[in-house]
Amino acid sequence: MKTMRFSNFKRETGQAIVEAAFTLPILLLVCCAIIDFGWVLTNQLMLHNCSREAARLAVVNPEKTEIEMQALVEQKARQVVFVGDPLDVTAVADFTAPPDIKVTVTKNLELLTPVAGIFFDNPLLIQSSSTMWIGE
Repeated sequence: MKTMRFSNFKRETGQAIVEAAFTLPILLLVCCAIIDFGWVLTNQLMLHNCSREAARLAVVNPEKTEIEMQALVEQKARQVVFVGDPLDVTAVADFTAPPDIKVTVTKNLELLTPVAGIFFDNPLLIQSSSTMWIGE
Protein backbone atom coordinates (compact mmCIF):
# COMPACT_ATOMS: atom_id res chain seq x y z
CA MET A 1 0.00 0.00 0.00
CA LYS A 2 2.90 2.30 0.62
CA THR A 3 4.18 1.94 -2.94
CA MET A 4 0.82 2.89 -4.36
CA ARG A 5 0.73 6.16 -2.50
CA PHE A 6 4.17 7.18 -3.85
CA SER A 7 3.33 6.13 -7.40
CA ASN A 8 0.48 8.67 -7.49
CA PHE A 9 2.92 11.50 -6.76
CA LYS A 10 5.40 10.39 -9.42
CA ARG A 11 3.02 10.66 -12.36
CA GLU A 12 3.98 13.64 -14.48
CA THR A 13 1.60 13.41 -17.41
CA GLY A 14 0.92 16.88 -18.83
CA GLN A 15 3.94 18.50 -17.21
CA ALA A 16 5.59 19.22 -20.56
CA ILE A 17 2.42 20.89 -21.85
CA VAL A 18 2.23 23.17 -18.83
CA GLU A 19 5.92 24.11 -19.13
CA ALA A 20 5.47 24.81 -22.84
CA ALA A 21 2.44 26.98 -22.10
CA PHE A 22 4.54 29.09 -19.72
CA THR A 23 7.61 29.44 -21.94
CA LEU A 24 6.06 29.73 -25.42
CA PRO A 25 4.76 33.33 -25.04
CA ILE A 26 8.14 34.50 -23.75
CA LEU A 27 9.93 32.71 -26.59
CA LEU A 28 7.61 34.25 -29.19
CA LEU A 29 8.08 37.71 -27.68
CA VAL A 30 11.87 37.38 -27.88
CA CYS A 31 11.71 36.10 -31.48
CA CYS A 32 9.46 38.98 -32.56
CA ALA A 33 11.77 41.48 -30.85
CA ILE A 34 14.79 40.05 -32.69
CA ILE A 35 12.99 40.21 -36.04
CA ASP A 36 11.85 43.81 -35.57
CA PHE A 37 15.23 44.96 -34.23
CA GLY A 38 16.97 43.52 -37.30
CA TRP A 39 14.40 45.15 -39.59
CA VAL A 40 14.82 48.59 -38.00
CA LEU A 41 18.62 48.29 -37.95
CA THR A 42 18.71 47.32 -41.63
CA ASN A 43 16.56 50.27 -42.60
CA GLN A 44 18.54 52.68 -40.40
CA LEU A 45 21.79 51.62 -42.09
CA MET A 46 20.12 52.00 -45.48
CA LEU A 47 19.03 55.55 -44.60
CA HIS A 48 22.53 56.41 -43.41
CA ASN A 49 23.89 55.21 -46.76
CA CYS A 50 21.24 57.24 -48.61
CA SER A 51 22.06 60.45 -46.76
CA ARG A 52 25.81 59.97 -47.27
CA GLU A 53 25.44 59.32 -51.01
CA ALA A 54 23.06 62.25 -51.47
CA ALA A 55 25.41 64.59 -49.58
CA ARG A 56 28.33 63.39 -51.70
CA LEU A 57 26.35 64.08 -54.87
CA ALA A 58 25.66 67.61 -53.65
CA VAL A 59 29.35 68.17 -52.89
CA VAL A 60 30.60 67.07 -56.32
CA ASN A 61 28.02 69.28 -58.11
CA PRO A 62 28.57 72.73 -56.55
CA GLU A 63 27.57 74.59 -59.73
CA LYS A 64 23.89 73.65 -59.35
CA THR A 65 21.34 75.99 -57.81
CA GLU A 66 19.67 75.10 -54.52
CA ILE A 67 16.44 74.03 -56.23
CA GLU A 68 18.31 71.80 -58.70
CA MET A 69 20.43 70.44 -55.86
CA GLN A 70 17.33 69.60 -53.81
CA ALA A 71 15.89 67.66 -56.75
CA LEU A 72 19.19 65.81 -57.28
CA VAL A 73 19.46 64.92 -53.59
CA GLU A 74 15.89 63.61 -53.50
CA GLN A 75 16.43 61.56 -56.65
CA LYS A 76 19.72 60.10 -55.42
CA ALA A 77 18.24 59.13 -52.04
CA ARG A 78 15.42 57.29 -53.77
CA GLN A 79 17.84 55.49 -56.09
CA VAL A 80 20.02 54.22 -53.24
CA VAL A 81 17.14 52.83 -51.17
CA PHE A 82 17.02 49.04 -51.41
CA VAL A 83 14.42 48.10 -48.79
CA GLY A 84 10.77 49.03 -49.12
CA ASP A 85 9.11 51.62 -51.32
CA PRO A 86 11.45 54.37 -52.58
CA LEU A 87 8.57 56.87 -52.48
CA ASP A 88 8.50 56.59 -48.66
CA VAL A 89 11.95 58.22 -48.51
CA THR A 90 12.17 62.00 -48.08
CA ALA A 91 15.50 63.82 -48.47
CA VAL A 92 16.06 67.46 -47.54
CA ALA A 93 19.23 69.40 -48.33
CA ASP A 94 20.08 72.21 -45.91
CA PHE A 95 22.28 75.03 -47.22
CA THR A 96 22.10 77.32 -44.17
CA ALA A 97 25.77 76.86 -43.18
CA PRO A 98 27.65 78.19 -46.26
CA PRO A 99 30.67 75.87 -46.44
CA ASP A 100 28.66 72.79 -45.44
CA ILE A 101 25.70 70.92 -46.81
CA LYS A 102 23.53 68.81 -44.54
CA VAL A 103 21.28 66.14 -46.02
CA THR A 104 18.56 64.64 -43.84
CA VAL A 105 16.74 61.54 -45.02
CA THR A 106 13.56 60.32 -43.29
CA LYS A 107 11.35 57.31 -43.79
CA ASN A 108 8.15 55.96 -42.25
CA LEU A 109 8.94 52.33 -41.49
CA GLU A 110 6.21 49.73 -41.09
CA LEU A 111 7.16 47.24 -38.38
CA LEU A 112 6.97 43.56 -39.25
CA THR A 113 5.38 42.12 -36.11
CA PRO A 114 2.53 43.51 -34.02
CA VAL A 115 4.54 43.01 -30.81
CA ALA A 116 6.78 46.03 -31.43
CA GLY A 117 3.68 48.11 -32.17
CA ILE A 118 2.79 47.82 -28.49
CA PHE A 119 5.94 49.68 -27.46
CA PHE A 120 6.59 51.93 -30.47
CA ASP A 121 4.52 53.90 -32.97
CA ASN A 122 3.66 52.03 -36.13
CA PRO A 123 4.84 53.28 -38.63
CA LEU A 124 8.10 54.21 -36.97
CA LEU A 125 9.79 57.41 -38.18
CA ILE A 126 13.50 56.83 -38.74
CA GLN A 127 15.97 59.49 -39.80
CA SER A 128 19.61 59.92 -40.74
CA SER A 129 21.71 63.00 -41.45
CA SER A 130 25.05 63.55 -43.15
CA THR A 131 27.05 66.76 -43.28
CA MET A 132 29.81 67.35 -45.82
CA TRP A 133 32.03 70.30 -46.56
CA ILE A 134 31.70 71.94 -49.95
CA GLY A 135 35.19 72.84 -51.11
CA GLU A 136 35.70 76.17 -52.76
